[in-house]
Amino acid sequence: MKKILLLFLLIFSSKFFSQQIPYATLPEPHLLSINYLNSLSENNILYGTTPPNYNGKTIIFTHGFIGSTESLLIGNSLYKNAYNAGYKTAFVATSRFLGDWENGEILARAIDQVGNYYGASVMTLITHSNGGKAADVALLEYQKTNRIDKVITLGTPHRGTQLADFANYPMLSWITAALQLGPGSQLSTTYYCDNYFRPYMDNHPLNKPGKYYSLGAWGYSRVLGLLSPVIIPAGTMITTLGGGKNDGVTPFYSSTRPGAKQIMTDTDPKGYINHLDIMEGVYVWDQAIKPVLNGQIVNKGTSNKEINSENSELKAVSNYQLFSSEDQESLQLSKNITHVQFEIITEEVNASVNILNPTTGRIVNQIKPSTAEGKSKDGESHLLSLDLPLTDRELKLNSTSKFIAIVKDGIDSPMQYKVTKDGEKTYLEVSFPNLTQEENQKVLLKNSTYLVSDLKGTRLKERSVNINFKLQNNKFVADISSEQSGIYSIRLDARLGDGTKRSIVNGFVMANSKNTTKTTIENTQKNITFKLDSNPVSQSTKLVSSIELRGDVEISIYNYSSKLLNHSTVKVNGWKSLEFGEYIKGLEKGNYIVNVEYGNTKESIKFIKK
Repeated sequence: MKKILLLFLLIFSSKFFSQQIPYATLPEPHLLSINYLNSLSENNILYGTTPPNYNGKTIIFTHGFIGSTESLLIGNSLYKNAYNAGYKTAFVATSRFLGDWENGEILARAIDQVGNYYGASVMTLITHSNGGKAADVALLEYQKTNRIDKVITLGTPHRGTQLADFANYPMLSWITAALQLGPGSQLSTTYYCDNYFRPYMDNHPLNKPGKYYSLGAWGYSRVLGLLSPVIIPAGTMITTLGGGKNDGVTPFYSSTRPGAKQIMTDTDPKGYINHLDIMEGVYVWDQAIKPVLNGQIVNKGTSNKEINSENSELKAVSNYQLFSSEDQESLQLSKNITHVQFEIITEEVNASVNILNPTTGRIVNQIKPSTAEGKSKDGESHLLSLDLPLTDRELKLNSTSKFIAIVKDGIDSPMQYKVTKDGEKTYLEVSFPNLTQEENQKVLLKNSTYLVSDLKGTRLKERSVNINFKLQNNKFVADISSEQSGIYSIRLDARLGDGTKRSIVNGFVMANSKNTTKTTIENTQKNITFKLDSNPVSQSTKLVSSIELRGDVEISIYNYSSKLLNHSTVKVNGWKSLEFGEYIKGLEKGNYIVNVEYGNTKESIKFIKK
């Protein structure tokens, strides 16, 4: 059956991959300008000029959710570095608004097209952030591994990031936009990557881990780093949530693909850069990329047969409680607490959060925008931090902005959350290792659980799920084996007998054996295409579909920082074109992205408004 499925995929791929991706050519690096690049905005592949000292080798660059082709070219020396070293280059644009599986399909097509264009049978692939996971899909799911000799991943969250765990929880999804992280959080959660994506890829029959080189960084607190005003609070949040050293998006432990050669250690001073810096040639070409290309750094590591990432257990630990603007209850603190630490992220920059006594209404304190590291020249910050001596045991937090507060009380009483498997059964398990059997009897555990998307990241209509935990052998256990396949988000809140509270935002993935071996043909097939009939756009521009559509079409316009500017649901009946002008009213001159969704089809189009 598997051979038949692979044969079908090969036949399908040869037909589907024959579609040409729009492309253009770049001038020599010193002639490149943002205006010239803007004129190429509809082209997904940009070919670099062949250098006079061409060495016979080709590099493909691709970006991740934080970034774009422009970020790899403008103000970035990667093109110049590769050109001067004698490499032919191609820069492939995927979509910040699609998932790893769909971007992997785009990248797979681009690999074939670039290879054919240059007459290159084998090339090197350099990816940033989630582009590294798209590379897994392209090489393994779409069988392009023989066309790529080396893959260098820069800051890729191979095992997910705690930021995505929070952003995937329905009530906290605003965090993604506030920290400019881009959508697709459900595919970058720690539980999705560890329990679904990594086992799928690491145990794939075509996986050749010796091809892979990983570069991780740990300098999220570097004040002079790119976008430090948002990277610093994001990195602070990852650290507080137990992610350890990180670059502001990717924990260092997560930056290494299983079996890959990690190029730097987490103590190497050169690694003190952030998630945006790590795709800048000035920081990584001579230090990391060049030694791999020249063979000075060689992956002599694990063979595919030695990798077994079929994780039977995922664990998260909390020694804090959460309080958000969505919570109606007051913040309850144990009588044993002498001081409390708040780490808060707000949706609106420069928002303050008031700490009140809910009975008297008296303001105990006000947490104002941080004056510490990471603020921009305009003083903008999403991070609030305060260590406060405690006089009131019951507090209320409020603000004019949405917020999430991580509250640390200094008491060592952690809560552990695990997803475990026993044969065909899957369980959630919550435990308190420092509590006695008698103290466990007094714990009140609540959960809010939602099914948020299918296994490939397609958002579903949000559905609340009833999960029932039972105390068994000093652990709270829930059997979730009967839940439908998909990606779930869960928030756990526990009140211990002494008044201490603990919280976790995490999740789980349900996938039976058929799901884990199934290819993504039906999820990546795109018989429908959308395009703008003019670009730059004007009031007369039309959004055109390749077929007649009936039903709802979702149209969302974003700026390049992933901020949603306009969203509309259009009901159509036999529609093939739509007046686009009404959706760009009020937009300033600049570069934007329109995201069009119809059924399972999603397409992102870059456009310019002049």
